[in-house]
Amino acid sequence: MFQSIKTIPCCLLVSLILNIGHAQDVSPESIFQLSWRGISVGKTIDDLYIGNPESGFQRVYIPNGAFSAEYSYRGTAPMYFYRLSEVSGRQVHTPVGALPINSNLKGAALFINPDSSNKKVTVNAIPIDWDKLVNGQTRLVNLTSETVAGFLGGTRFALDPMQTEIIPFDAASSGVIKVTIQLAVREETGWQPKLNSTFGVTDDMCVNLLITQKTNGSIEMIPLRERKQPPQDVQN
Repeated sequence: MFQSIKTIPCCLLVSLILNIGHAQDVSPESIFQLSWRGISVGKTIDDLYIGNPESGFQRVYIPNGAFSAEYSYRGTAPMYFYRLSEVSGRQVHTPVGALPINSNLKGAALFINPDSSNKKVTVNAIPIDWDKLVNGQTRLVNLTSETVAGFLGGTRFALDPMQTEIIPFDAASSGVIKVTIQLAVREETGWQPKLNSTFGVTDDMCVNLLITQKTNGSIEMIPLRERKQPPQDVQN
């Protein structure tokens, strides 16, 4: 379903992570804190672990059609992903992928891509503050290598590669709301229209709208809808 995400420019993602704010030289023993949610570029992944031998390991579930639950990592850089493997007759956690992190990366969306043998994984990330998106809003995420601009509903946006922006949608009406997105890509000859589409949402939802690029250069959108629970003090 999400094969087009494979065209994410990985060099931009890694560069973005390493240069968030002012990249710092840090000791290998520095402890970092990262809140993240992941999505699988291929099939759903249910056999990965995070952690380390000292503090223990946590199994994580990475779906294909939505972002995962929020996970927290506290440890040294890089952040490793593990699978169980048998070594000398016993099960051990073996590293199968790693994500470079630094003190400026506090929250992120991780895009996890298993290799063809399903033994290793490639992990890329963009910075995201998950608490900022609430029901009634859309977060645009430009996963292409292009500068894009357009309108979401009646609100104009412009995003460089790997940029995000949160835009409210009109949640005044009840029932299903149709949100229109019109998008153009900046090319050498000027702005070229690439996308004119709609997606449905209700006023008790929020949407992470991924803007992706297929291998043939065409642009598509992937709306990931979810309902966020209000804070506990609001519920009470």
